[in-house]
Amino acid sequence: MKNKSNNSVKCQICGKENPPRDVLPAEMVRNSVANTIKKEHPKWSSDGYICHDDLNKYRIEHVQDVLETERGELSHLDHEVVKSMRKHEVMATNINAEFDQKMNFGQRVADRVTKFVGSWTFIISFCITLVLWIIVNAGLCVKSQFWHLNLRALSQPHASKKEIAMGIFAIVLSIYMRADAKT
Repeated sequence: MKNKSNNSVKCQICGKENPPRDVLPAEMVRNSVANTIKKEHPKWSSDGYICHDDLNKYRIEHVQDVLETERGELSHLDHEVVKSMRKHEVMATNINAEFDQKMNFGQRVADRVTKFVGSWTFIISFCITLVLWIIVNAGLCVKSQFWHLNLRALSQPHASKKEIAMGIFAIVLSIYMRADAKT
């Protein structure tokens, strides 16, 4: 029932005048909730309005009725759900935020490292670094004075194991000495 003089709407359950934003047309109430309302208010009409507080009260009653008829009685958890609905509490929380708050420093660092190491940025930068490392080492080997001699000795078909090992050792040693001389 709209009151045109002061632009308020009367709730047909509690009889209070409310601004239009605080009421809902009764025709928009679900039939199952409307049936719960009709148990206490037989004169309920789909032409009127209902305030949000009363609607929430009857929604909670409807949920409680459904739970009771399905199971016969309410469990402790069901009572907690109905109680939190009455208090307008949030029934679900963000467990990720709770978990993040309980992490210690080492776990947070490990999380960040894992996030970076699994990223495309890391994979591409690692591949570029690896290619550059190969190019630098190949350049050092080619500029080495013993490189050609050792390579020739290693490629001889009649080279003994000792000669092959000495050739590899000479190549590694020349690379090391070359890198050491630059520093």
